[in-house]
Amino acid sequence: MGVAATGALLAALIIATPSDRPADTGAADDPAPSAPSATAGRPGIGAIIVFRPAAGVTDDEAYAQMERVIHARARAQKGVSATVERVERDRARVTLTGTREPITLSEIVAGSAIAVYDLDEVLVGTFSSFHKAVLRARELAPGAPARVAYLFRNGRLVRGPAPTAADLRRITRTLPPGSQILELPEGFAILRRQYVRNARGDAERLRSTQFFVVRDRPAVSPLQVTGTGKSTSDDTLPGRPITTPIVLSVEGRRTWDDLLRQVSARAASSGQPQRIALSTNGDIWQMTTADATGRLDTRPGSPALEFGSFQSGTGGFGVRSPVGTDVARNGPIPAIVWVADTYRIGPSPVVLGEVVEPVPAQVRRMLSLPGSERGDPSTLRRALEADGPDGRWSVWNYLLVTGAPRAVVAGPRPDDAFGFGCPRTKGIQDCGGSAGFQPFAVPTATRTLRFTSSSGMVREAAAANGWALVLGPRRSRGAPPRTTTTAEALGESGQVLATLRGRFSLP
Repeated sequence: MGVAATGALLAALIIATPSDRPADTGAADDPAPSAPSATAGRPGIGAIIVFRPAAGVTDDEAYAQMERVIHARARAQKGVSATVERVERDRARVTLTGTREPITLSEIVAGSAIAVYDLDEVLVGTFSSFHKAVLRARELAPGAPARVAYLFRNGRLVRGPAPTAADLRRITRTLPPGSQILELPEGFAILRRQYVRNARGDAERLRSTQFFVVRDRPAVSPLQVTGTGKSTSDDTLPGRPITTPIVLSVEGRRTWDDLLRQVSARAASSGQPQRIALSTNGDIWQMTTADATGRLDTRPGSPALEFGSFQSGTGGFGVRSPVGTDVARNGPIPAIVWVADTYRIGPSPVVLGEVVEPVPAQVRRMLSLPGSERGDPSTLRRALEADGPDGRWSVWNYLLVTGAPRAVVAGPRPDDAFGFGCPRTKGIQDCGGSAGFQPFAVPTATRTLRFTSSSGMVREAAAANGWALVLGPRRSRGAPPRTTTTAEALGESGQVLATLRGRFSLP
């Protein structure tokens, strides 16, 4: 079986969109005409972003908050600074210096709209898929202006939310059979619930994800959220959710307390349970329930909002997130943010290796990844070739359109392609791998990477242009055992350039 994998670092950069889950951001393939020269200024990454304010938030309010949060998030990144310039009513140019990584850009500009809904007051219906939920909202508001657009394929969400249908058509160019672009009308939102808490208080995935179509009238708006406190978890109980207290403005705390009283009174008078949903970017992290007697369900282990040490909204409240939290510590960006274009700033880094033709098909495919992970074919260089048990392998260097360096390991089979963004250092860095191969980043002058096990066994791997490639038989079951080994990067004359001691699982 061939290898079709991505490295651990690259996996964090290209986030696959699960079935029926809205993607966080998109990125267009065509360059924006307003992009400045790629050689101007200090090295960095630039982007044109489009923002769609959350319900009840004006364009000006969204931009002002977004500008402040982007600067705060950039300051939290070592060596990174940001400039933000509004170029149209709903568009801004963001320039980051000190990084060229798309994942850093995504983290800094990502929308993080936190809102609380009086769910049973605004609920239209509950559905088993995102596609069905969008169709229902469209039935309720035929001809209404569109808020955002989504791309579906055979009923499964593959891209979005995008500002308009035209944005999706521009980046996809040709739509495969079964594709459908649907716009969500203004005035509606779709909330997704994927987790509940079991009797122990652990996060537990629902057997079937729930999608709620709601009138987009949050009781607590994103502008009433001013930040978050320090996240905590119980280290003695691995797997437990993280508790992150959300800080509300004075008005927001008053609104939250009033909401608790109103929901409790409504439940008692109607004899029907009532729910409060807290969402981040449409994902419901917490559901607080008032039972038929009006009693708010805040007991540990229930699928309810947990207050921690506080007993009312006046002191803040805890979000128990099953998979971490994307709540911004510096306050949320109250908008959906779409990255319309990315481009490099400043001179391009030197790409080591030689220009070779023809380029293996699997390498060309890695360069054609969509959005901000799209490679620049003019920068492609072959850095290393090595013979393995089943044929010839190679490592290729290239730059993304943003100027960030990437590499690909290609093997003898058509589906042998491993893309990675391993950080280059002056030492030796294990870059992951898969069945039959494992790349290492090494000093540029390295010609051999030598491994000496604790038992005295010696093994060597070829190295060139900053990479070494360890090759072995493809294993169909399990990884080789880890052994304590000393790795030495050797130069042309055999001198030791760097050393790394650790436990390696070499092919």
